[in-house]
Amino acid sequence: METIQKFPVLVDTTEITLRVSHKEFEKLCQDNSELRLELTSTGEVIAMAPTASGTSEKNCNLSAQVYLWNLKTR
Repeated sequence: METIQKFPVLVDTTEITLRVSHKEFEKLCQDNSELRLELTSTGEVIAMAPTASGTSEKNCNLSAQVYLWNLKTR
């Protein structure tokens, strides 16, 4: 029995819009569980970039600033 090695595939998608059905999207997600994918209402697939640990801290700080501004300005 042969062993098949998986290698990452790099695809330039700057000129490509991928549209799939809900069923195709489900299969795509199952086959690529390491990716963060979203499906728009028009069936367009969006690949989300991975975030670093500092992203959560920045988002929390931004939310806190908006919250405090809202308390002051009502």
